[in-house]
Amino acid sequence: MSKPVARTISRIARSASRASLALTGLMALAACATTSPTSTSIALGPRVDAPTGLQVFCVATPEACGEHSSRSQLEQTDGSISTPATGGGANATNMTDIKIAAPAGVYSKSILAGAAPATVEPDILAEARTVQPARNDAKRLEATPELFAQLARVNRVINGRIRWVPDEENYGLSEYWVMPLRENRAPVGDCEDFALEKRAMLLEAGLPQEALALATAHSNATGMHAVLIVRTSAGDFVLDNTSPWVRGWDQTGYTWLTMQASADLLDWRRIS
Repeated sequence: MSKPVARTISRIARSASRASLALTGLMALAACATTSPTSTSIALGPRVDAPTGLQVFCVATPEACGEHSSRSQLEQTDGSISTPATGGGANATNMTDIKIAAPAGVYSKSILAGAAPATVEPDILAEARTVQPARNDAKRLEATPELFAQLARVNRVINGRIRWVPDEENYGLSEYWVMPLRENRAPVGDCEDFALEKRAMLLEAGLPQEALALATAHSNATGMHAVLIVRTSAGDFVLDNTSPWVRGWDQTGYTWLTMQASADLLDWRRIS
């Protein structure tokens, strides 16, 4: 075989190899475009208190908690409610009292990272937790590529618009739940603020409240942490301010603690 013919055959072989690799890549992309991630469903256990920071948020901002919230049980009062601020751990002892203007009265409450109040007089928070039984009316969204594209977009948008600053540095409080973008505050916030903003954006996009749940977890990297969970037919997925990716809850490496159990923002369960 002459050298020119051999070179021609070699070029054809290389071109065929490149075409085969390109076709393989296109097939992989097509598979990604038509399949969805998989996860598992979070198992919920006994009923627990919602984080007190969230309870105070629902008193101060009732319109943000939605019609399903049991915030209606938080009776308006001029009484004083004093609870210890733990800063995320039950062993902390510092006390922080703040004033929050509510629609028809002023509440004196401290910010608590999720433990039960020590002293409540009158205990309207405890009443709100016990009046209604815990429900399990979670609705699961069909896991489609379009849904996951929407979740990824919302996760990236909110992560890009808010700069993470811990509540201690921002407000001088161990825990303070707000929606900085919707309340026209400075675009800074702690993990729970990211989660609230993502929930609000997805609700505006038409996703049902029953499919969205706030949750708390812990890791060495984050400490006490809050995220938004989206319930789908393929399992439960996390929108997290520490990651641009929408991940299965069992793929985060977190130790999971508690989670909203229904459309009611104050209906929480322990994660089994």
